[in-house]
Amino acid sequence: MGTFASLLTHRAGNAIIMAAKESATIMLEVASEELEVNATDLETDGRGKHSRVERPSRSISVMGVALAAHFKQGKNNFRSRHLH
Repeated sequence: MGTFASLLTHRAGNAIIMAAKESATIMLEVASEELEVNATDLETDGRGKHSRVERPSRSISVMGVALAAHFKQGKNNFRSRHLH
């Protein structure tokens, strides 16, 4: 097989890292719009919830962010930008 596996890992890994960073940015943007705060005022708990730093009881789940992005805000163009 040669060095093809290493090359694929390098290229695919970098693409996955870039996509994950962009996804995280978009999720924070949507969560901040839904919670009506700046994105810098949000924190994630690592278990699927975004909440306000000064008021953790005010939060939104990852599922809530995804639904808001898709149905309310129309931010579903991530996939189409990266599949061409």
